[in-house]
Amino acid sequence: MTPERMEQVRALCQLALEREPRERAAFLAAYCLDDRALTHAVESQLTQAADSTAALDAPVWDALAAAMAQAGASLDPAVRWLPNTIGRYRVLRLIGEGGMGSVYEAEQDHPRRLVALKVIRPGLLTPETLRRFEREWQALGRLQHPGIAQI
Repeated sequence: MTPERMEQVRALCQLALEREPRERAAFLAAYCLDDRALTHAVESQLTQAADSTAALDAPVWDALAAAMAQAGASLDPAVRWLPNTIGRYRVLRLIGEGGMGSVYEAEQDHPRRLVALKVIRPGLLTPETLRRFEREWQALGRLQHPGIAQI
């Protein structure tokens, strides 16, 4: 595979990961058209990303469930552990999760205010992901609208 083709596969995979799993097939059909090799390559990357994320998440979740069972408590799979703090932010609740990570409602210390805090999944943390994340917050920082979060 050429470097250009690999870059195309990587970029499409990143865009697909930002969508809900149920939306990815339609997304790939729209972008890959009749290029079956491209579709297969992107789907393969998506499978690897899902496997690596599951491999990171499952052992911790399983260990927590085992510890709670041993203590006589049950663990509802719909309930997820939330960190108390992330950096200088106090986490209040989970707002949502997507292909790239999670967004929390948090309270910032200085200045004291409520914020939405986006955290990238550890398995997806690459230099390219960080560049995309930086471009996202730079673009959001330039936007001024009541319906758009302020940076």
